[in-house]
Amino acid sequence: MQWLASISVRRPVFATVITLSLTVVGAFAFTRLGLDRFPKVDFPTVVVTTRFPGAAPEEVETEVSDKIEEAVNTISGIDELRSNSSEGVSQVIIAFLLEKDGDVAAQEVRDRVNRVLPRLPRTIEQPTVEKFDPDAAPVMTLAVSAAAPILDAAQGDIYDPAIFYRYTAQIIRAMGGQGLAVEPCAVEIYEEWATNQHFEMYDDVPDVLAEIAGRGIRIGLISNSHRCLASFQEHFELARFISAAVSSSQHGYLKPHPSIFQAALHLLGVPAGEAVMVGDSVGQDIEGARRVGMRAVLVRRGAHDEPFGREVAAEVPVIHSLRQLLPLLSAGQTL
Repeated sequence: MQWLASISVRRPVFATVITLSLTVVGAFAFTRLGLDRFPKVDFPTVVVTTRFPGAAPEEVETEVSDKIEEAVNTISGIDELRSNSSEGVSQVIIAFLLEKDGDVAAQEVRDRVNRVLPRLPRTIEQPTVEKFDPDAAPVMTLAVSAAAPILDAAQGDIYDPAIFYRYTAQIIRAMGGQGLAVEPCAVEIYEEWATNQHFEMYDDVPDVLAEIAGRGIRIGLISNSHRCLASFQEHFELARFISAAVSSSQHGYLKPHPSIFQAALHLLGVPAGEAVMVGDSVGQDIEGARRVGMRAVLVRRGAHDEPFGREVAAEVPVIHSLRQLLPLLSAGQTL
């Protein structure tokens, strides 16, 4: 390196130009560096999710979570073992030391869970064992799936915001949130969730609603949320298409309670036999509407849209875009 020092002393301008060039190139390259918030890292963490329909949290904990924890806690290399037990679902999270191979850990957990199956209640669904994958971002999916039974159990009940507080709190806990702040955080998130700017409308909605209204078909809106439907229609410029709107927070009952559908039909002034319910939930929308005599169409835009895992009846049309609804409608119907 003496030659470089010698040249720098004899030719200071050359040394300065080289230094500035490296600085500029480095600064330019720095601005082009890629950022991966979820880099390819093999976290040896395994999640065991078990559905126990109709069971209270205490029963889920003693009959499922505790037994699975007992079965897996002797696996070598465990760094942390914890569980979440809520209404109808158990979630056991096993975090291993980083030197543990994730695939080996998942297989060992799967083997232990299979051994303990005879000791678990017969009414449970087959436990699922999944390895944590940052690129697939499954934590939110698992958290929402784990919390879904809370809403499932409340379907048709009197509207109570506490149901949605518990649902949101369970999602937070399933994603690792702990402590006294979980409940207040859940309340704040749920209340803020009603704000219209947090939502985006599917591209096909305005055009399809305009064509439906242009055919003389009246459109009603039924929602299980506490969102103000008047401001919702105004925000998305839908008021000219909607003839009636009913929200569970104002009506008092959640879908699929018959009265919320009957209230919408009364506002529209049509019998149930002349109305079609279009919704994305089998439990809340499709089954509730059919119980009062309405026809139903299920919108399933993705493979995992139905949070409650119900199968739709064969006679119910399933569409993947709202544009597919148009050929199913006839003049004089109510939507």
